[in-house]
Amino acid sequence: MKLSFRGFHILTRILITGITGFVGYYLSQFLTTQNDLEIYGTRINEEDLFPVEDFDAPEMINLRIMDITIQEQVSTVLNEVRPDIIFHLAAQSNVAISFKEPQLTFNVNALGTLNLYDSIKKLNLDPTIIAVGSAAEYGMITESDLPINEKTPLHPMDPYGASKVSMYFLSRLFYEVFNLKIIYTRAFNHFGPHQKPSFAIPSFCQQIAEIEQGQRPPIINVGNLETVRDYLDVRDVVQAYWILAQRGLPGEIYNIASGNGQKMSIILNFLLSLAQIPITIKMDLEKYRPSDIPTIYGDSTKIQKETGWHPSININQTLEDTLNFWRNII
Repeated sequence: MKLSFRGFHILTRILITGITGFVGYYLSQFLTTQNDLEIYGTRINEEDLFPVEDFDAPEMINLRIMDITIQEQVSTVLNEVRPDIIFHLAAQSNVAISFKEPQLTFNVNALGTLNLYDSIKKLNLDPTIIAVGSAAEYGMITESDLPINEKTPLHPMDPYGASKVSMYFLSRLFYEVFNLKIIYTRAFNHFGPHQKPSFAIPSFCQQIAEIEQGQRPPIINVGNLETVRDYLDVRDVVQAYWILAQRGLPGEIYNIASGNGQKMSIILNFLLSLAQIPITIKMDLEKYRPSDIPTIYGDSTKIQKETGWHPSININQTLEDTLNFWRNII
């Protein structure tokens, strides 16, 4: 394994695939506050911008060009970096887009994961890998399944969830057959500032901020408000990934969840209570999905018992932070 030295310290080499994404931004920002790390991240091209101006140590981030769907590029980056820990975040993670572009979703999420694992095997590397799956893999569950634990059967109801199930079985294969040190995670819904408005909560926040600035009528367009989801702050999620990289067991699956279901209508009403002017709700049928599971919330007992992680940021704080983020950029 290639080692780097700074003074008398051996640096742990970190590689974050998809560092320019929402979670990659927060994970890399968090890691720059840790000691003895050398952080690398991949982006798909030069135009895939990555803001580091608010980082404590932006010089710690070493960016590389890599398309996860092209194995030659994956192998080149892995051979150069030779990481000790890989956080595999590169993904097409939007459920609505997965219905419109299922092939793209599978190419990135399934084929991309295969390219990563196969390249690690061929290069004889031995990193700890945090494979980021999704609660969408559980899909259509019954009330008796709640709260969802790691043994709940997988029944995805959208192309995104199905692509992540493919990723899970690839992870099992490469762990059991080729001994890759893969720790598999299924995080439930997480959000926060910087998330794209193609997701529901940042969309609400963006619309409220635009209404307050007089850029649109005082009407907010919404989809299905009856769904119940388990929401986490993205900052809690990235801390879970880091703790798992240190204390998690290869071959194991870990749910990352709050254990509480939040109804979308209640979340929206809280945001509207923060608005500076009265706002009317309007249903938008184009925002409805072909399949929408009524209620999902998870059981994170396993990760809490084995690592000590637990969520620490209240959802109302995250909602207020997200709304203020949009107020500041509009």
